[in-house]
Amino acid sequence: MAFSQLGCKPKTTAPTQGMVEINLMQPVQNADWSTILELKGFVALASPEPFKMLSNILYADGKIITLDVDNDYEAIRVFDEKTGKYLYDIGQRTEDDDPEKGYNGVIDIAYNPDRKIIRLLSNGQLRFSDYDLNGKYQGSMKYDFYGMDLAYLGNDQWVVYNEWYANEKTGNHYLVFYNNKGEIINKALPYPKSQNGQAFDFTGFLMRSGNEVWLNVPFSDTVYSISGTQATPRYRMLDSVALNTGKSSTKVFGDGLSEEIFLEEGFFSNGRYLVFPYQRNLKLPLGIYDTKKNLFMDSRNLDKNKVFNKLFIGLDLYAKDASTFSMAIRQDRMLNILSQDDRNAWEAILPGLYDTAMGSTAAPNSLYLFFYSFKN
Repeated sequence: MAFSQLGCKPKTTAPTQGMVEINLMQPVQNADWSTILELKGFVALASPEPFKMLSNILYADGKIITLDVDNDYEAIRVFDEKTGKYLYDIGQRTEDDDPEKGYNGVIDIAYNPDRKIIRLLSNGQLRFSDYDLNGKYQGSMKYDFYGMDLAYLGNDQWVVYNEWYANEKTGNHYLVFYNNKGEIINKALPYPKSQNGQAFDFTGFLMRSGNEVWLNVPFSDTVYSISGTQATPRYRMLDSVALNTGKSSTKVFGDGLSEEIFLEEGFFSNGRYLVFPYQRNLKLPLGIYDTKKNLFMDSRNLDKNKVFNKLFIGLDLYAKDASTFSMAIRQDRMLNILSQDDRNAWEAILPGLYDTAMGSTAAPNSLYLFFYSFKN
């Protein structure tokens, strides 16, 4: 498969009048997220070995699938959603180019609920590899470039964001759309071509929440909704540069000390509320935006006297379904958080959490997933 198969040049998606601008410089002070969020529960994943660099989490038919990567390492593990018990690995890493023997350089995974298939974006083999939920290999398809993120769009269509080693030949940060056979059906530039080649140290992130797929591109501060085979600008995050000049500056990797704001991986929407992590002044807060009231809140300005608010220190955000998102916290950080208050205080927030994490049987490799939904 080559890009020339398309027979047409990709088009840049034009801004729409419906795009919402969000001022990230004036968050609500001393907010209490317990008034808008419901903590629905938690599960501790009992991993057979410590997670190295958690890259993605999928939820499928009562199972939790994690992608864990590092240099010369990758593992796709399956856990029971209710108990957190480790069940099995899906496939294995291999140095062989034969996909039936395993995978290499998996950068992302996505789930097709229509076919109950997990698809791997395997850059080391330049292949999409498919597995069922029991870990059985189902087949693979070659592709011709290094992808970065993968998402399932529905109707047997997939989208890949092409970031790694982007240039004129490989695609210049295109969104590339595929059918289920791995055939290219379209490609689109989600932002002006003049920005291609900027900010290689950042990337774009695809995330599915409910029936929507989102793309956030850190150096343009714009979040796009992907529908069909196009990307539509929906939200623009305003920092001090944009507020003072009316324009977004061209952003490249720097020291992180300026007032410029960069989006991080993860974006969730339930229709009214948006949830997303971002970077500012070397800090990595979590932001929540209420589209109905036009209010922005971030985790740096929460009322920390409220026990509920102390859980928002992580940035690992994953959509569970259309109304619920999860946040991941490792065992060592969990212990630090829980030690700030006594058992009774935590029992009032989430029964069982304190004993699970602080008890003598707590697993040192545990990863805690907390599930949240909005109250209205």
